[in-house]
Amino acid sequence: MGSKKFNPSALTGCLLIFLLSVDLVAAVDVAPGQPLVDEVSVQAALTKTAILEISIEDQGAKTWNLSPGASNRRDIVVRITANTPWELKIADTNPQTSGHLTEWTGQAYTNKRLTYPLKVRGSRDVTLPNSQNVAVLTGASTSSQGRRLGLSLEQDVTPDDESLQQDHIYRIQLTFTLVAEKT
Repeated sequence: MGSKKFNPSALTGCLLIFLLSVDLVAAVDVAPGQPLVDEVSVQAALTKTAILEISIEDQGAKTWNLSPGASNRRDIVVRITANTPWELKIADTNPQTSGHLTEWTGQAYTNKRLTYPLKVRGSRDVTLPNSQNVAVLTGASTSSQGRRLGLSLEQDVTPDDESLQQDHIYRIQLTFTLVAEKT
């Protein structure tokens, strides 16, 4: 006959189950002769999955020659497809650029940036970085082909804004976020 060795983990498992059972029994508080009434509150909301898609159709905004005092405006087209009301938000989430076109060396940003932040115009005007998370466009659901909408990027340039050496550029990375509108 083999000898059984003491297994403390088995005892711990049994003890935990026992304590759990005691807690469950102790949680039921019914006076003798009274029926047990169990109130369960269930809240449910019928939701549909929002299908949202955005694409930028005009890539001409990638290169932009800016001049002091000129109307520095670039129009872009976005296509939005949505099965629910929506909001389009645009932001600059990089604290180093903070809404300003900033010198880019090809490897990293420097501390040199344009005086004024970039503006985005849609149904609402937004000055970047857009820390208030304001929607630049809003709309109703679209057909399956989507809807083409225009946005304008506007940049004020002063004579104090410096020209950059040949292999450097002013750069900003925009984040476009399409969200289902809260109803």
